[in-house]
Amino acid sequence: MIRRGKDKGKLTAKVRMAMLQRARQVGGQRRHPYIVAIWTGLRRSELVALEWRDVFLDGQVPHLKLRVAATKSRRGDMIPLHPQAMEELLAFGPPSAKPTDRVLPVVPSMKVLKADLRLAGIEYGNADIDYADLHAQRKTLNTMLAAHKVDPRTRQAQLRHTDPRLTEERISTTRFSWRPRRNRSSACRPFRRLGAAAFPPTWSRSNPPARTISA
Repeated sequence: MIRRGKDKGKLTAKVRMAMLQRARQVGGQRRHPYIVAIWTGLRRSELVALEWRDVFLDGQVPHLKLRVAATKSRRGDMIPLHPQAMEELLAFGPPSAKPTDRVLPVVPSMKVLKADLRLAGIEYGNADIDYADLHAQRKTLNTMLAAHKVDPRTRQAQLRHTDPRLTEERISTTRFSWRPRRNRSSACRPFRRLGAAAFPPTWSRSNPPARTISA
């Protein structure tokens, strides 16, 4: 939108091709980490540490295999990938990427995140309604999965909580009015149909993890 001059308020403007390409590049760099964060539940430090050797897109269940040293809980967990996250990784993965290259060269800082929220018309939040920061996307994922009737154990595995009570506490109830429509019913199907694949290899019903809390 033109912000000044006789054409102020109009949605058209003469933009140099180089600037347009740069804007599209920046837009992709911003979109990439947000999509991956929302559908994987990774923490900021884990997004930064994610490398292409951790990404497995072939096979029946595309997934991330996190390195022990790159996670908060120091576990080599497996995270199944939602189709939208998989498409994002396929679209932005450079063909010449090395196994140790970062998947997300840029993870938005808090300043950048707030600017993106303002541009999208989304309120950052406050202490009463909570904050829309990057870590809050873990709660977003949990809430979406719960709204689609994904069972608590699968949600716990996806968020990698060692205590199931923490998973149930991390569901948004403040100003949450979104409900899944019929045409969205398949959005969380990948998580429901994974079965045993949704459980990280270090967990099992017969060998449950220690009940320590990891936010």
